[in-house]
Parts: sequence; C-alpha cells; structure tokens
Amino acid sequence: DVGPAPAGIAIVGDSAWVPLGNGSVARIDGRTNRVRQEIQVAETGNATWTSFGSGTLWVSAPKESTLTEIDVRTGRIIGRTKAGTKPADGDVLGPDVWVPNRGPGPGAALLRVDRRTRRVAVLTPPLVDGFVVGAGFGDVWVPDFGGTDVLRVRPSLAPRPTFSTP
Repeated sequence: DVGPAPAGIAIVGDSAWVPLGNGSVARIDGRTNRVRQEIQVAETGNATWTSFGSGTLWVSAPKESTLTEIDVRTGRIIGRTKAGTKPADGDVLGPDVWVPNRGPGPGAALLRVDRRTRRVAVLTPPLVDGFVVGAGFGDVWVPDFGGTDVLRVRPSLAPRPTFSTP
C-alpha cells in the first residue's frame, strides 16, 4: 500500500517517486518495494505528475497551481513555483521545466519555467489542449488531449521566462 490515488511515476536511480491523492509524494525503494519517504507538496488536494531532470524532481499540484522541486538525493523540498492556474504533466528539457496549463486564466497554454530563477513564461494560443508534455529530439511535444494534433515547440524559438505568474 503506497497511499491514496497514485497519479504518476518517475523512476530515478533506486527509487520510484509516486504523487498521491493526499498531496504528498511517496518515495519507494526499488530494492525493498517499501515506501522510504513521504513528502507533503500540497495542502489542498492532490499531487499529480512528476518529471525529473538534473538531480531534481518536479511535482505538479493543480489545485494549488504550483510546481514543487525536490532534491532526489536528500528528499528535501528545494522550492515551490506558482505556475498557471492548473499545471498538468510536465517534463524537463535543458534549463527549463515545460508544463501544460489546463485551467482558467491563461487557459490552454504551455508554461516554460526557468529552473534556476523559477520565472514563468506563458506560451498562449495557438496551443492544443495539452495534458502532458514530452521532451525529445531537442523539442517539447504537446499532444492535443481532445483533438487530433501534436504541437512541437523548439525551445530556441520560444519566449524565455522574464516574469513570474501572480
């Protein structure tokens, strides 16, 4: 029993990181299959979706509109970032975390979060209704959740984060 409503997984080294419906992330030891640590990342609602890059794990909390960065060596929270209104399943590419936003406010938008400064750029329409983001071939890929398209974004052509979302 890992906890309520597991909502994703990231395998990093000897651990599986699983966001849970109680607002925490469980760190499961890959050798013993036991929860080694549980980290609270959201006060109101669930933690969903994880992505890993350069030694840190990023966890979305859509009900709180935040991304939480966790050091995978220590299991400590490094920081939280306000990200849109309902951040979904992101991915790490280079110096940035890319996260689709599914809520009101910017609406269907792609968020580019600078991992160093935690500043956010909002890439607005034309954008598909993204639910997940994948990084590959040097680009960010966003499938249209309810449609027929896949958006491909070349980071070198997309706006750099120069402001923070409120």
